[in-house]
Amino acid sequence: MRSIEQIIYDIQYQFPLWPSTYSTCERDDCERAARGGRVCLECLQEELAELTNAHDASELVKACEDLSKVKYRLLNA
Repeated sequence: MRSIEQIIYDIQYQFPLWPSTYSTCERDDCERAARGGRVCLECLQEELAELTNAHDASELVKACEDLSKVKYRLLNA
């Protein structure tokens, strides 16, 4: 099992500032899109929730999404 730190890094990786390639999640039973064909955001959130709790996992994903939006706005102002 991966560490919480690695899962957090992988969640952040799913929010690129620049154009990136996406493919199907690397998990066999998942058909959702994931950056670089790695594990998708939804699977990562589920994995983090198993190690912590669903509320904190959801908040982290939301925070990463919000941060990505702010960075984009600042860089493209």
